[in-house]
Amino acid sequence: MGVAYDPALSRNHVKCVPPESWDFFHELIVTDELSRAASGGLVWNLIGGFGIGCPPVIKYGKKELVNRILPGILAGDKRICLAITEPDCGSDVSNISCEAKLTPDGKHYIVNGEKKWITNGIWSDYFTTAVRTGEPGMNGISVLLIERSAGGVGTRKMDCQGMATSGTTYVTFEDVKVPVENLIGKENQGFKVIMMNFNHERMGIIIQCVRFSRVCYEESVKYAHKRQTFGKRLIDHPVIRMKLAHMARHIEASHNWLENLVFQCQSMDDTEAAFRLGGAIAGLKAQSTTTFEFCAREASQIFGGLSYTRGGQGGKIERLYRDVRAYAIPGGSEEIMLDLTEITAFSPLVLLDLSRGGAKALGVCISQVDGSPEVRITDTYTIAYAHFTSPLLVAEPASKTSGERKNTRGKISSKVVSGLYYTTTQCLTVPVIF
Repeated sequence: MGVAYDPALSRNHVKCVPPESWDFFHELIVTDELSRAASGGLVWNLIGGFGIGCPPVIKYGKKELVNRILPGILAGDKRICLAITEPDCGSDVSNISCEAKLTPDGKHYIVNGEKKWITNGIWSDYFTTAVRTGEPGMNGISVLLIERSAGGVGTRKMDCQGMATSGTTYVTFEDVKVPVENLIGKENQGFKVIMMNFNHERMGIIIQCVRFSRVCYEESVKYAHKRQTFGKRLIDHPVIRMKLAHMARHIEASHNWLENLVFQCQSMDDTEAAFRLGGAIAGLKAQSTTTFEFCAREASQIFGGLSYTRGGQGGKIERLYRDVRAYAIPGGSEEIMLDLTEITAFSPLVLLDLSRGGAKALGVCISQVDGSPEVRITDTYTIAYAHFTSPLLVAEPASKTSGERKNTRGKISSKVVSGLYYTTTQCLTVPVIF
């Protein structure tokens, strides 16, 4: 799961790695080794739901909730999945419509809505679910842990192009009664939980894609040494060697970038990694999926008709070729990933230094007012995007002032906090982090 957990919650551990020491490198190894089987369906069947459904619960769920459900999940007796995507809402997460209304007594949410393409949903006992509890947009989203046993949860397995064993599911919620104790994070602040989790999900996709690309290469090399055409082996044809060389350069570039990002994820806390590495991870997600697509195609060309037939010598390539779309689209499409990469690469981050202590994580609301940004600091956490036309906006230490203060470029309204915030921009849409 890429996240440490209380050893007391599980009776089965990897003997050489204590649960509290489990990190991203361990997850890299496990996911990579499982992916040698050349089946995306197998990998997602075994670890997919756990890997993306559990971390939000462990990181943001109430201790009582974690202690109640995690032992069964870690023992393999229960299964969990992540339910975000809807029939009319994919990459645009802020547009979800699955609704959760608080009961008059304030003790339960009543959930109604649909989720689609939910991995492992057909077998899951728990659904880590994005729901709308407030206003339209990202500031009205919450995350609930919905239990199948509550009743009103319907699941139907979907027949997809690839990954047949991953249990891709259409989920319906009809008047599902969910205790308020199952709220993950804070009400109307679920967008943060989802965004924090996306980096981890995308890293899992990247690891699999890099290994699958390598399997395509390895199978192609073996076959090219055996297959004979025009009186010589395929490997002796320059055009085949060129295909293999291009496959290798794409794979090694992606793998080295992957290990670099795993190291950085391990070196930063969750919040810092989410914002500093989000763009890079998105870029690598796009690169690794296009690398996988390229390698699957080139391997198919090398195998010829054998890669068009299920089973046999080209069976791995045929199966992987069908799995490509299942990696290019989920977790953020290539187009969204590349756009996110560019936004974050060319836009300076606005940082809030809370190192002096005594201050809590703060939110920020940004709006453009006559070409200048207006910043209102609130006591809620969110991720905002602002279009700054000011070439320079600088604020003095916020702990020294309150109310309104001005500079030559913009207006800032703030409360007393401990820290500094600043930015230098030139007509850019930038992610703002407080």
